[in-house]
Amino acid sequence: MLPVTYQFPVFDFTELVHEPVISKKYQPLKPLQAGQLTPDIKLINKNGTWLNSKIRNYEGTVFTYQLLSKPLVISFYAEAWNRKGIHILKKLNAIQNEILAAGGNLLIVTAEGPFAQAEVNWKHHFNLSFYHDVNHEIARKFNVFSEEDPIWNKFSGIDVNAPLLATYVLSPAGQIVYDHIDTAFNGSFPVEEIINATKNAR
Repeated sequence: MLPVTYQFPVFDFTELVHEPVISKKYQPLKPLQAGQLTPDIKLINKNGTWLNSKIRNYEGTVFTYQLLSKPLVISFYAEAWNRKGIHILKKLNAIQNEILAAGGNLLIVTAEGPFAQAEVNWKHHFNLSFYHDVNHEIARKFNVFSEEDPIWNKFSGIDVNAPLLATYVLSPAGQIVYDHIDTAFNGSFPVEEIINATKNAR
């Protein structure tokens, strides 16, 4: 009986097509700070982008100069921060009337949609004004969100990218007069400083 010879195909490694290695340049987050100019932002007033807004109801696009007809406290919130984010919302909700009495407005900016916003207000008995920041456009302007430096690189327990827990006071002159980036998570929140900054921003 003749031996059976198996012929295996010879793989030519020169036929491999190597995909190019695309290197992403790391760009660390550098949130805007007090003393810098307010970035040029615009809010679209349609399709449920506002929730419970106490800010003057402009039709269509709301530009920076319209937002800053009076001092504005703007705070970034994301569901991914869980209790940390809710803690800050509780503090802001508690001083909302004092911000208004100081001549300012308060706006919570979030990439969560209107149903999620309404649920937060209802579940925690808040009366906050939210704006739906689609694709984190406003958060990018304040440099508190970036794909190049996702927050899971900085904080444990976060598995999605989200804006930093940042709160700003903006003056009608178009300047950031106060900033607070919560990275300590120790339960403290500078409510008095925010109120005073709002009073002095007029």
